[in-house]
Amino acid sequence: MFEYEIHQNRSAELIEQAARVRLARQALRKERRNHKNPSRQGSSYRSHFTRAA
Repeated sequence: MFEYEIHQNRSAELIEQAARVRLARQALRKERRNHKNPSRQGSSYRSHFTRAA
């Protein structure tokens, strides 16, 4: 019975850890998306080309 309780606790810890990692990845993905195009307006190519004279 003791081994089963250890297994259950370890399983719960791993599930919580996976949830934290998933949340961190989602936040990082969202941050990268916002950093690439903070205004979300106009063409996505606007920052790749220089302005015409």
